[in-house]
Amino acid sequence: MVNIAKLRADLEAALPPIVARRKIDYYLGGLYKGETMAVYDSQGKGIKDPVRMADGKVGYLKDNLIDWFISKVEAANGIPNENS
Repeated sequence: MVNIAKLRADLEAALPPIVARRKIDYYLGGLYKGETMAVYDSQGKGIKDPVRMADGKVGYLKDNLIDWFISKVEAANGIPNENS
């Protein structure tokens, strides 16, 4: 069983304040790719409040990324979402 509290604490300690979409696979252990996140964003299923730059690059605030990722882990493992 996934220890959600430990996972959240580990992510909070490891992630920088902003994670570039193109680097998300590195920070999430290859579980998601930047291309996948772009599709989720276009469908309204991505991480809330993405940081958009003039050159088209996109990043995600650490807290929003962690909340989104934890919700995906909880859903995949049948764990009730703490925000529900």
